[in-house]
Amino acid sequence: MSELFALYRYTHEDGSAKDWAWGQQPDGTVEVRYGKAGRLRSGAVYPASDYLMIAERARSKERKGYQYVGQRLIVKGCPVLPEKLPQAPAPSAPATKSTTPSIDLRQVDTDGEDFFF
Repeated sequence: MSELFALYRYTHEDGSAKDWAWGQQPDGTVEVRYGKAGRLRSGAVYPASDYLMIAERARSKERKGYQYVGQRLIVKGCPVLPEKLPQAPAPSAPATKSTTPSIDLRQVDTDGEDFFF
């Protein structure tokens, strides 16, 4: 799973929007993602030494009218609130296997024949 990204959104006058996000990865690199709102499918990874340049780019985006949306995970190109990620179902108790059948088949009436199947 990826790290958190700072998500910014620019909304055009016609109501359409575009997103831009950036986040520092555990190895120090900085990942930038962008695309139509909700679909951050394009991007690039920058070396750790470019961190300040990317942070300045974020400030530049705000000056251009992008609004900070918040911290998001990006899963398959879609920004997701961390608490909205689907959780694995809780393990259920294993079914207990009964060693005795619930019905005693010897008591089933077979119309006089005394065998099973």
